[in-house]
Amino acid sequence: MLVISIVGGLLGLGLIFFLGITCNRYTIQKFDHAFFTKVNLIIMGISSVLLFVGFKWYTASVNTEDGDILNGIALMAISAIIYICVIIYNIKKTNFLIGLPLTVIQIAIFSAIGFFGIFLFLAFIGLSVVATVLGSQTVETKDGRHITIH
Repeated sequence: MLVISIVGGLLGLGLIFFLGITCNRYTIQKFDHAFFTKVNLIIMGISSVLLFVGFKWYTASVNTEDGDILNGIALMAISAIIYICVIIYNIKKTNFLIGLPLTVIQIAIFSAIGFFGIFLFLAFIGLSVVATVLGSQTVETKDGRHITIH
């Protein structure tokens, strides 16, 4: 079952990638505008992290007596403003019938990818710092040789 899940997930990601490329080709030819770009991925990732952190901050503040809920609301509002600006920009560049559905799909896909990508990036930075701090180590093998690991 695990192998089927992995293969299904990879096929799903491949389908999303293929549909993104197909949509980009169509919208570039018709409107000279691409929906699925790296810049949009970064914008959606930042916005989704702001939304997540703002929601967590808000719920944590609601559960405490002297919590300040406005910080969480402010972060969620900034995220909403970014999303609304992206929707308006995409509709202006294309038209309403193409721009709105593709923007909804773009937000759904890129927010998920960007959200998990930010955390993977932070984990990578953390592991890099740990590796730098640990530096190189000398390990003795069973036969008495010393191997230096960088």
